[in-house]
Amino acid sequence: YEVGKWDKPYLEKIETYLSSLTTIASDFIQVAPSGEVTTGKFYLQRPGKLRMEYHPPTPVLVVSNGDTLVYYDKDLKQVTHIPLSSTLVS
Repeated sequence: YEVGKWDKPYLEKIETYLSSLTTIASDFIQVAPSGEVTTGKFYLQRPGKLRMEYHPPTPVLVVSNGDTLVYYDKDLKQVTHIPLSSTLVS
């Protein structure tokens, strides 16, 4: 689909609305290339805060403060700190 001149005002309204949001919470579904499905809760607070809580049986929590992504595996009790600059987010 190619955006036409008639679409521009609507897209600008949508962009303005989305840019004005400061917090979002939503359920999510994630599908792996293997077809495995996981679910969870997604939270975003601007600027820069993110939290993804996976539902059981997936023992994962992902949190970001805007500089670092923290991946916590509850089963292994293992915490991994990843600079955002080295992720797809950057």
